[in-house]
Amino acid sequence: MTKTKKHCACASSVQSSEFKGKIVETKTYDEIIENELKKLDVENLTRHVHFLTLFLPEQFLKRGADQRLYTGSFAYTSFNI
Repeated sequence: MTKTKKHCACASSVQSSEFKGKIVETKTYDEIIENELKKLDVENLTRHVHFLTLFLPEQFLKRGADQRLYTGSFAYTSFNI
């Protein structure tokens, strides 16, 4: 009877380690997917800002203009800060 208990304990520890491995693997995939989605968001926001600057006056892009105010406004609306 003790052999049976040892065998069951060994089998359950193997299953437990396999389960833990699956959890770690799932978390890793989750982090990879999350990072890829963040990269896509950054690319889309960069493209959005590029298109917005196409319609802004030339004076806006010069240093010392109201650039800081508008840039902060764009960041606020784009990132929902």
